[in-house]
Amino acid sequence: MQLILAFLFYAVIVYYIIENPFNSWQWLLAIALIGSCCFIFSVIYMNYIDYVNKKKLKEPCQHGIIGAKHNIFNCLDCKNIAELQQEEAREKISIQKSENQILRQKQYEESNSKIRLPEYLKTMDPMAFEKLVCDLLRKIGYDVTETPFVGDGAYDGYLRRDGHLYLLQCKRTKGSVGEPIIRDLFGSITALKAAGGIIVTTGSVSDQAKKWAVDKPLDIIEMEQLIELIKKYFAENEVVPDNYEVPIESHDVF
Repeated sequence: MQLILAFLFYAVIVYYIIENPFNSWQWLLAIALIGSCCFIFSVIYMNYIDYVNKKKLKEPCQHGIIGAKHNIFNCLDCKNIAELQQEEAREKISIQKSENQILRQKQYEESNSKIRLPEYLKTMDPMAFEKLVCDLLRKIGYDVTETPFVGDGAYDGYLRRDGHLYLLQCKRTKGSVGEPIIRDLFGSITALKAAGGIIVTTGSVSDQAKKWAVDKPLDIIEMEQLIELIKKYFAENEVVPDNYEVPIESHDVF
């Protein structure tokens, strides 16, 4: 601080001499006085700061040890208390981390239990999905006759109940089932003079298709209703293999 002020003082003098070489010496004297005052003030200020710091260093701690208030290493008791507080803080952080891990694991398990079945259904082999739906409808009470698997046929099975014939269409998809598929199923119902039809999908049926099917003898089972029926008539391990792992990106907790 003193060196800086001294440097500034002499810099001002040099600048003044260069800019005003023929001016009166009184100006130089005034500058010298101002500089001296600044220098004296800086010395007083620095001494005051030094005095305050030394006074602080002599302040006793709660145990009466001189200087230990600002330097705990001067007091063994203060040092032990500080180390204990640090250990408690580290333990608190460790407990918080453990609790967070437990919470995340719980959230993962809850998420897994909710999405495991629907995620598996979305990735099933289409032929296996048709078989699952047929088994489900048998449990519900239909007499089911599966048709040979041909991919995108108009219907996938014959359903009989109370003397009536119904046609089954299964769509294992992640997307939407449109009106053309509904129309094809209804066309087969009309051609075979069936009482109606059921379409089961892991996706959703478009609003336009639903609107078209309003007055038709068609039952639409989308993913949400399908999940409810499967949980009602099957144990989950009867449908989803034990070794099936839900993709991480399917979870909403990470």
